Amino acid sequence: MGSLVYATTPPVGGNGGRDGYPACRKVWWALYHGGMPRKPVDPASLPPWKRKAPPGKSRPLSAGQIEAARMRATHAGRRYPNLVDNMWAARNVAREAASVTVDEEE
Repeated sequence: MGSLVYATTPPVGGNGGRDGYPACRKVWWALYHGGMPRKPVDPASLPPWKRKAPPGKSRPLSAGQIEAARMRATHAGRRYPNLVDNMWAARNVAREAASVTVDEEE
């Protein structure tokens, strides 16, 4: 059976897809019109690693912020800081801070 070409109207009744047409009208509509309609996704509901990067140029972490992220990762039992540790340090640690204590957050 080669590539399926769907008619402009779905077949009435259907026989469970055995005639080459999907049995469900929603599936037929989606295939005919190029895919299922997507609901818009709120970026704030996505985890940080699935979000797009914010517009503009990024700034590297300062030495104090890097040390705070490392301390936070060690405190959580990780060998290296992850994205969430780095984001926390960028937001909560001053750029000129030399010594930082990590408190329990999250």
